[in-house]
Amino acid sequence: MAFDNSNVPTTPKGCEFRDDYLSYTQSGFSWFTTLFLIVFWGIWTFFCGMMFFGGLSEKEAIPILFMIPFMLADVVVLCFLMYCLFGKEVGWLDETGFHREYRCLFVRLRKDVPLSSIRKFKLGRDYTFKQNNRPSICVQIVTADKDINVMRSFAETDRQHWLVAAGNALLINLNDWEPVQESSESSDSLSSNGFVAPSVFEDDNTDNSAAIVNRFQDDEDFDELEDEPNQGKTERFASSDHVPDADKPEGTRWKMSADFNAIEFKRRGRWTAGLLGALFVAAFWNGIVSVFLCGLFGVMGAEDNAPSTPDAAVVQTEENPEAVQNDQGWIDSLNNKHMIVNKRAQPFFGREWWFMFCFLIPFEIIGLTMIWAFLAQLFAPFTTLSWTFSSNYAIRKRTLFGIPLSRRYDLMEFSYLEIHHYQYQSSDKDELTFYDRHDKKIMQIANLNRADARWIANETLTML
Repeated sequence: MAFDNSNVPTTPKGCEFRDDYLSYTQSGFSWFTTLFLIVFWGIWTFFCGMMFFGGLSEKEAIPILFMIPFMLADVVVLCFLMYCLFGKEVGWLDETGFHREYRCLFVRLRKDVPLSSIRKFKLGRDYTFKQNNRPSICVQIVTADKDINVMRSFAETDRQHWLVAAGNALLINLNDWEPVQESSESSDSLSSNGFVAPSVFEDDNTDNSAAIVNRFQDDEDFDELEDEPNQGKTERFASSDHVPDADKPEGTRWKMSADFNAIEFKRRGRWTAGLLGALFVAAFWNGIVSVFLCGLFGVMGAEDNAPSTPDAAVVQTEENPEAVQNDQGWIDSLNNKHMIVNKRAQPFFGREWWFMFCFLIPFEIIGLTMIWAFLAQLFAPFTTLSWTFSSNYAIRKRTLFGIPLSRRYDLMEFSYLEIHHYQYQSSDKDELTFYDRHDKKIMQIANLNRADARWIANETLTML
């Protein structure tokens, strides 16, 4: 079929569009963000440096240890500033698929999506980036696995409109789709820009050779998505149903094994970029809390009540000229010390000490939770998750270093399952929920991408 680009607006500056290729470049520069980061980073660095070098000059450990987490945060702010000054987002669509790169100086972060997995381009909301409690606007590339958000901004731009129209037009050409001819009534209802978005999520009665062409959502419909950000599409299937578009995904991390009596899905964990984020958050939070704990238990910041007779007394006698450490216990040694609170000497185990002890408990619990999240990310490659289904039961088994932890679910009264897709959440994950005859939830499989959820659901229904 001939390449039809009549619905594609004029190509913006910095973009390229042909019958088999398109590309765009979006700079990370923003006057407001850059000026704010320069001022913030300058002030932050100045005070961090003053505290750190002040501790070095006075040979005090507390200021040095206290400033380490803030200096790590200073490096993170500097990275954001460098991206605003020198970074850019580059994306292109060709016959192999869609490719996106974040570039900043010598750093490249790239993501590739095969052409067979891409469904359509559309405008959407990205809830990971907010301004005044409103999510940013982005171009969503709907794929078989998960939606990919590109070209984010806090206001609709001509470049976003162009990418939606050009991307969908190019998909039609590359996949040799035949768009459905619209009636004059539907054509009149199009917006002034005349954008169309092909969709391959056809109904069961739709011919697979033809794609449904939906008009681009107008501003009124688009704003309605903000009122229910967690609203997603739910599909229900009984044990005798077939899940459409449920082929085994390419590159899936799940491995399936089956016999006459059972079917098993197994997935091994892996390291992700969240490991570095969990490490930074845990180190930052616990680094600050540990400084207060060290002062609370006399590791640092404690002074002797009587300098002439310190608690760790070094005793010398005529018979024993060598220094001998006394055998005072830890609690007794703290009783011979005092800590400085609001520039005043306060005894250990006094009212101020117990107040600080209780005050730090919730911060310690939060810190331990962050450490747990980091360890879960760190040991992810040594964990496996498996689901085993038979005609009347299911078993979920988690293993860490070969140590299993399993749970059994009764499926004797299984009636149907639902696939729920959180379409507008930043996680963009599907869930499989199993129900019995009384509409009571039996179990749930979470954190699946779109293609894996449909494949696992279809294979499971054949067994149940």
